[in-house]
Amino acid sequence: MPMRRRTRRDGMRGFTLVELTIVLVVIGVVFAIATPRFSDAASHRRADLAMDRIERDIRLAEQDAWHTGTTRELVFDVANNRYEIVGMTDAAGNPYIVDLSKAPYYLSVTSVDFGGESKAVLDGRGETGAQGTIVLADGAISVTASVESSDTDTLSMDLSATVKDLLR
Repeated sequence: MPMRRRTRRDGMRGFTLVELTIVLVVIGVVFAIATPRFSDAASHRRADLAMDRIERDIRLAEQDAWHTGTTRELVFDVANNRYEIVGMTDAAGNPYIVDLSKAPYYLSVTSVDFGGESKAVLDGRGETGAQGTIVLADGAISVTASVESSDTDTLSMDLSATVKDLLR
């Protein structure tokens, strides 16, 4: 009986090189589309974390000023991407400094304007006349926080993204 050569039609299963190439191309296209969106989402998350931290620290400085009856200043150092609550210390007894260029934020402080100054002053009653803006950036993504104090001593921070972010 002569030997017969097995062909794909005889029950062998597998993929052709063309089929494998098409699958790899599709995976590559999906990856190319998803990567920038994931990166932008991570940038937005870091900016949100930083703005939440700034808001909590302003409230902390207000409470400390009220409890101690002393003035507190939240001073932004734009050149070094950080801020300090002057007169307060962290748990280790070091000056209360938050570096926004390090983990988990990795952001740069683009600008700070509290009436022409880069600091918010909280008086000994914990009240602030602090009205201003803080702009943080991560590459092409920029987030602006408007800091406003009202007559009821509540602090509000309104966040707005750049026009480029709104178009995504």
